[in-house]
Amino acid sequence: MEKPFFQTKIDELVGRELASVVFVRDYLQFCFDGPCLTALISPVFMTATSAVLPGSTGWRDGLCSAIGIPVTSVRFTEREELCIEFANSSRIVIPLREQDYIGPEAINYFAEDGTLV
Repeated sequence: MEKPFFQTKIDELVGRELASVVFVRDYLQFCFDGPCLTALISPVFMTATSAVLPGSTGWRDGLCSAIGIPVTSVRFTEREELCIEFANSSRIVIPLREQDYIGPEAINYFAEDGTLV
């Protein structure tokens, strides 16, 4: 079975390090030295033993702790979640269920080749 276009594009993150996390009023950007993911829904930061919800103590620090860590896998499940896993077993999970949306879009992805997905 052929992968969805979005999954094909975002798979290019595997092996790249997170370069920066940008907090902009009501959205976040995760930049990977070229590709950039904009999350319009606040992600959950997960470690091997816990989940840190948006707004909770340590949430911003957790997201920033992934800077410099290589991505080991990216899993996109339509209408469920986008999960980016790092070499230290931490994960950034963006919920994509209908009830999570606060507007018409949940994520935007600027691929290495300049494609906006």
